[in-house]
Amino acid sequence: MYCFDWIFKGETACDKYKAVPTEWPNLMKPDVVYEPKSKKDRQFPPMLVEILHTVDLKFYLRINEYCLQMLKSYPVPPIVVVIAINTTTQDILNLMEITNPDVMFASRLPSTCWAKPFHLLNAGTIRPYPAEPLDPLVAVAHFLIEQKQSLISMELREDTTIQMLFRFAKEIFGGDIGKYDNIVNTLQYVCTSLGSNYLKQGAH
Repeated sequence: MYCFDWIFKGETACDKYKAVPTEWPNLMKPDVVYEPKSKKDRQFPPMLVEILHTVDLKFYLRINEYCLQMLKSYPVPPIVVVIAINTTTQDILNLMEITNPDVMFASRLPSTCWAKPFHLLNAGTIRPYPAEPLDPLVAVAHFLIEQKQSLISMELREDTTIQMLFRFAKEIFGGDIGKYDNIVNTLQYVCTSLGSNYLKQGAH
């Protein structure tokens, strides 16, 4: 079970997704892709998750290429979730919609016909939502953006999801969790493990 299915599709989608290989014939390689486990659930869109140090126009156009590739295999456009762990460039900030009716702690980027929709999380979008317990995806974004090597260094260290993320990261990487090269592997493990602990926090 993955945290993104119930956050973005609600309880009806819980435990209906699986991670799939992301090495495509054209040599493009997105970070994480989820698709419905069963053909009978093909009405649920696939999900593309990307974590990047800097989100700029070049990256935005690459996401468009990823989605067009996915549309060759899926009947509906993917949901896109991007976490910018350092910088969101001004050209992307200019594209961001002021409000996001689907996910209040993410901004939406234009994606007509090729993504459904395109969510961007960065330090600015999650800052207004520090309440504890954190929404699981806010906690994941906070964990990735902060990149602290110890729980005691985290501002929101009392949050149970933040504590869980550090426990998982420590189990996988020991004292090496601050390195950016480990971020995607940590995310994949965490999204598999969060599961039913946060079922009731799903957003439709």
